Amino acid sequence: MLDSSKNPITIMVKVSDGLLESSAQATITVNNLPPIADAGSDIVVYNGAQVFLSGGYSDPGEDRVTVTWDFGDGESVTDSEVSTKRSRLYFKTVKRTYLQHGNYTATFTVRDKEGALASDTVAVTVLETPTSVVIFVCNEAGEVEDDFRSYDRPIYVKGVGDPNQQVPIYIVDWFTAWEDGVSLSSLNWVSGGLVTADSEGNIPLTAVWEPKLKQGTFDVFVDVNSNEVYDEGVDILIQRAFSVVPEGQLGALATTLILAVFAIVLIKQKKHLKSKSLGSDVVA
Repeated sequence: MLDSSKNPITIMVKVSDGLLESSAQATITVNNLPPIADAGSDIVVYNGAQVFLSGGYSDPGEDRVTVTWDFGDGESVTDSEVSTKRSRLYFKTVKRTYLQHGNYTATFTVRDKEGALASDTVAVTVLETPTSVVIFVCNEAGEVEDDFRSYDRPIYVKGVGDPNQQVPIYIVDWFTAWEDGVSLSSLNWVSGGLVTADSEGNIPLTAVWEPKLKQGTFDVFVDVNSNEVYDEGVDILIQRAFSVVPEGQLGALATTLILAVFAIVLIKQKKHLKSKSLGSDVVA
């Protein structure tokens, strides 16, 4: 907006009836209006998990603004001289990992070039990460297994965790590109379930995939902090945890491989005989 000290506007009005004339004037100053800031909703995470802070802001004028996120843990990040257009909404999103559990107040501040500012806060509650969960893929008898030869056999898990802890478990195609911060919504997951530990921390045998609708090799993703995001160092990822290849298709696959090997041997033999025949002709 216009600065009141540099941009006063003077308005003069004259009235005349042809004989007499009268005039008056007034000076109008346009005061700078502060920007608007919104830090978003409160957040609850486990320590070590990545937090996404997204602040919305706008400016009634077209000032350049400075945008700051103070994480409340002694660290902050600032973007200076950010251009804005009148009343358009902008967002400043940052990532932060809180390593210690506790309550933090993250402050989002927007300051325009005239010094006017607006700020808003968001409460970040960082919980202590649960005891590392241990999960095993099992058959219906509770025996650890990684090779299932039938669509009719459910996939079970068992393990240990914190007493009375509930943990979501997802079955995901093993070729998924895992990286820290990847959202569950972007993964090709085929099944999932919630497992609950008893009062002593034992996770009983629980079916997580029944019935199985596809074959292949699969990962098991244990979302320890229940935020539907893979947090490296917090969540548990068992890559290539098990395979599903029905007996009939396994036999067909084996037959195909045998035929392919046999064909290769025949081709090599034909090439060898042809080469030997050509060699004999040259000698003759």
